[in-house]
Amino acid sequence: MLLERTEYTMKMKYIMMLFMIFILIIANNSCSRNTTIIKVDSENHNDKENNNNKIETHENMNSPRINNVTESNGITHCYTFGDRESLEEAKKYARQATIEKALLSKLSYFKTQIRYEKGILTDAEIISLTKGYIKNLNMKEGVIDYENRKICNSVISIDFENDAIQKIDEKIEESSGHPIFVFVPGKKYIIPEFLKVYLNDYYNSIKFEIIKGFKIMKRELSVHHFNQYYESLGYEEKKQLGEEWKKDDGNAPVENIPFKHVRGYARWLSTKLNKTVRLPSVEEWMATCIHFIQSDDQLYRFQPIVNARKPISEVRQSVDHLFGNLREWSISPCYYDANKYYLLGGNYISKKIGVYKAFCASENATWLGGVGIRLIVENN
Repeated sequence: MLLERTEYTMKMKYIMMLFMIFILIIANNSCSRNTTIIKVDSENHNDKENNNNKIETHENMNSPRINNVTESNGITHCYTFGDRESLEEAKKYARQATIEKALLSKLSYFKTQIRYEKGILTDAEIISLTKGYIKNLNMKEGVIDYENRKICNSVISIDFENDAIQKIDEKIEESSGHPIFVFVPGKKYIIPEFLKVYLNDYYNSIKFEIIKGFKIMKRELSVHHFNQYYESLGYEEKKQLGEEWKKDDGNAPVENIPFKHVRGYARWLSTKLNKTVRLPSVEEWMATCIHFIQSDDQLYRFQPIVNARKPISEVRQSVDHLFGNLREWSISPCYYDANKYYLLGGNYISKKIGVYKAFCASENATWLGGVGIRLIVENN
């Protein structure tokens, strides 16, 4: 009898133990179903747990929302995809969003390097431009969390093309509606042998130095760009300037502009760009020639066009028409008459020997056919 009671007691304890284990399993499963697992930066878990790690579901399939988690090895972006998105669409959007967020992290850097002006381009437009100049992108694609419908990718590193800043700068200047300028470095220059015949009449030495780099117009100022300044003038100033410079082709280089209004345009553009814009010196023009014309083979492209009857609008390389198309005003006084200024290069009616010889004109010169404008921006 005693043995039977002992066996009965042991069986009841065993059943109770199984029952408790069953209860614990049910409770644990219930807790797991109501818990969202989120990947966080382990070093900053306490600071970021409540702020950076919220998973957002987007209602608009074309406007995904991304949360941003910064990790020690890069930037991680988690994309939550909707019920009606295919997996391929979700992967595509997640990758695009990751790249854009990585570029956004570099936006401040780009703004310090490029000619950035508030209002010319939005942040989104600048990011779109930079995307086109990515050279190397090291991205780690994360495991897909199907339960929470999210994809987290990490950008480890991102590199850009060497001339990305210059190209982006030019795109922004194109968008601004102002002329495009390209950089000429400050350094010691030596006139190469094949350029001596073109430059010797402007300078009495083959060596000179540009202390500070600058930007110069890629091409001579166009009718379209000069017309923006013209429209800002009052009635009397417009009447004084006249309309001989106007052409049907707005892209054609503007000519026949008196020195007074050349400087007036430079001041007007300085205000627009919030930079110092002015005419180049002879030395700055020569530095531009040396920097952009690397060999005698290239020189023909900068010379006057044979039998031309007017300047051309086409720009054929980085900086064009330095020795042809139109002579260009400078800020340097003429060596034989300090009341006149050098007119640089040749124009469309120049003979080759005319390109060799330096010409000058006074501030009060009235007929300036064949004379155009190319300005520089000081590199502040």
